[in-house]
Formats: sequence, C-alpha cells, structure tokens
Amino acid sequence: MSYQWRAFIVSVVWLSVALSPQVGVPILLPSIGEEFGTSTTMTAWVALAYTLGMAGAFMPATHIGDLLGHKRVAIVGSFLGIAFMLLPVAAPNLGMLIGFRFAHGVVHSLAIANFITLAVGSFPQERRGRAGGLLGATLGVGWLVIPAFVGFVTDQYGWRWVFVIEAGIVLAITLAGMLALRAGSAPIRTKPSLQEFDLPGAVLLMAGITPLLVGVQLLRHPDTAGPWLMFAIAGVLLTVFLVTQSRLEHATLPVRMFKRGGFTGPAANNMAMEFAQGMTTYLLPVFFIQGLEWTATYAGTAIVTMAIARPPSALVSGYLADRFGSASVALVGGATMVAALVSLALGGSGKTLATLLPFMVLYGISHSMLRVSLQKQMFGAVPRGQLGLAPGVLGLGRHVGMAAGIGVGAALYTAFAGDGVGVSGAAASASDGFRAALLVAAAVVALTFIAAFAATRVHSSQLPIEDPVG
Repeated sequence: MSYQWRAFIVSVVWLSVALSPQVGVPILLPSIGEEFGTSTTMTAWVALAYTLGMAGAFMPATHIGDLLGHKRVAIVGSFLGIAFMLLPVAAPNLGMLIGFRFAHGVVHSLAIANFITLAVGSFPQERRGRAGGLLGATLGVGWLVIPAFVGFVTDQYGWRWVFVIEAGIVLAITLAGMLALRAGSAPIRTKPSLQEFDLPGAVLLMAGITPLLVGVQLLRHPDTAGPWLMFAIAGVLLTVFLVTQSRLEHATLPVRMFKRGGFTGPAANNMAMEFAQGMTTYLLPVFFIQGLEWTATYAGTAIVTMAIARPPSALVSGYLADRFGSASVALVGGATMVAALVSLALGGSGKTLATLLPFMVLYGISHSMLRVSLQKQMFGAVPRGQLGLAPGVLGLGRHVGMAAGIGVGAALYTAFAGDGVGVSGAAASASDGFRAALLVAAAVVALTFIAAFAATRVHSSQLPIEDPVG
C-alpha cells in the first residue's frame, strides 16, 4: 500500500475517534453537574474549555507542523493528548476538570490540525477533492457511533470511564499509526526557518479569544459588568493582534486575505455553521435529558439520527461541488440548515423521537454539505503556494464558532429554562429555552450567508477560479 493511503487511513481513523471530546462530552454534562452539584451554565464550561483551547492553538499548531513535519507533530500531539485525556478521571471538583479540559484542547490541537493536513496533503492537488469527501464520510461514521457509546458507558459505569476507554483506544491507534507510517516517508520539504513561527502572534491570539468567549459565557448576567469588561479586554487585544498581523510576512492569521470576498465569505459561513453546531451539540443532550427526562443512553442514541445521512451526504456533496461549484452547494446547504434549525425549534415540544427525527436528519445532511463545500471553496480562494491557509482558517473558525455557540446556547437555555442543578433541576419551560436558542442559531446562519453572498458578488472580480479537484 502506498504511503499516501497509509497516511490517509491512519489519519481518518484517528480523527474519527478524536470526535469524542466534541461530540460525546456534552452527553456527560448532566451527570457531571449532578456529581459536583453545579448549575447547567457552569457545567457547560467542561465542553467550552476544550473548544476554547483548540480555538487559540489550532493555527499555531499547523505552523509547528510546517516547521517540524506534520507526521511527527501529529504523533507527539496524540501522546500528549492521551496524558491530558486521563487527567479528568482524577478531577476532584469542577474547576480542576475545566482546567484539565482547556489544557487538553491546547495539546490536542497539535494532533488534530496535523492529522487533517496529513490526510488531505498526502494526495496530489487533483485528488484532494475526493480525499476531502471520503474524509467527511468517514468522520460521519464516528457521529453514528460515539453518542450512543458515550451514553451507554455513562449510564453503566459513570462519566469518568468515558475518558479512560477513549485514552486506551487512542493509544492503540497511535501506536499502530507509528508502525504503519514508519516505512516510507512524506514528500521531501524544504526546511523552513524558525522565524516563520509567529510565537507572539500565537500567544496574542489565545489571549484575545479567551476573554471574548468568557464574555459570551457571562452574557446570562447582563446586569453585571463581567461580560462587558471581558468584551472590552478582548477588543483591545484582538485589535492589537490584527494590526500587528497585517504587517507580518509570516503571520499567524493572514489578515490581508480577508480583503477578498472569495476568502472572507467561506470563512464567515464556516464560523456561522459551527456556531449553530456548537449550540445544537450542547443543547440537544441537555434538553433531551433535563427537559424530556430521557436517559443518557436514549439521548445518545437519538443524537445518532443526526449522523445517519452524513457519510453518503459527504460523498454526494463532494461530487456536486465539483460538478456545479462549491459556492452553489454551500448556499443550498446554508438554506437547508436554517430550515432544519427552525423546524427543530418549533417541533421540539413534541417530546418524541419520531417528531424530531426528520429535522435532526435534515440538520445532519446540511452540516455535512457545508463542511465539504466550504472546504473546497476555501481551497479555491487561497493561493496555490499557501494551501495550508485553508484548513488553518477553517479550523480556527470552527473552534471559535463552536465555543461561542456553546456559550450563547447555555445562556439562552438557562435564561428561559432556569438554572437547575443536574438532571433534577429540569424546568417546565425547558422547551422555551431550547426554542429560543435554535431560532437565534438559525438567524445567525441566515444573516451570515446573506452577507457573505453579497460580499462575494461585490468582490467577484477578486475571486480566483477554484483549482480542479477530484
């Protein structure tokens, strides 16, 4: 078997398991809140902290991979991630658990960012479209298995065992990957200079994103100065970051590229899509368990329905993007996601899986369509010599958007449903909180896509022709 296929298989298997911290952890939140006696909003920080760490470290992680080699950094990052994955098992309180999750997100970005690059970059440019579709289809299988598995383990053994079992699986995959990739090597690269790694920019990016998302999480207390103080600090730090980045040749974030509508459009749409994804990923298990009084196993199994059509949808979306253009597929995907979110919001009071099933499947299809088409659109918008910018910017937007979605979703849900403790704190108005949050997500996606479409049309003369892939 060729090196490119071995690298692809190792990467997609590892990435499928790596979905657990994002897909599975929200299912643990009610059990964690019940054990530590904490509120819904406070417990949400367990999921938010991981995404926050990933958001600030994702783009620097790709730069480190360029310097030291993507395979090497991915393997080292995986081993580090395993160590930090086990720390929550011994967490004595919620504060320590949140800290461990944040650190896990930072080190895990080393592996995730570089395994993605290794999977797609192992193929020549003319075949990367097919590789991206196959990658999306494989990850969709993870969405089918992980929620039900996490729910079962939580009900039978407790939430701590989820981290123990996941660490063992990741360790086995990492060791197997080392053996599979030992023979043969990646294409020879010119060794870059260490000056190309923008350490001050990476630190400043993390410093600016942290208070921004903390402020979003504190929005449930609008009568206090907390959120507005955080927003002010974030505004100052991110302004300094953007100004300094615009003057650097090897910047952490390519600010100059955002002057082009063809680059800004998919970047903004990606963040809006992941905002909705973060909100639904957090809210669905919380609403099912607290509002509808389902068990964690049943809630996890129900969430699997969102992923039923993901694998074939990813493959079909890749073909349609090549055939009709990624912008057209993205526009249809965005409209489909808005329709699915509105339908879920208005049908959430049905309290039966049969009522929610069609809308959950439709949402899964729309998310898969958008991920594949926006990835292709972004690759077509960056210069040929800087293709690494595409997954870097998409990854940054994904984690920032998801973290913001979790924070806003928790705040809206609590504002309407109350701030109960654990499963026993379910309020009669849980449906109102669920409905309000999803309608906000639908509005964010709709308005962002409209604005991005308008910006792309205005700057159409600057939009490069997409590279032929697949």
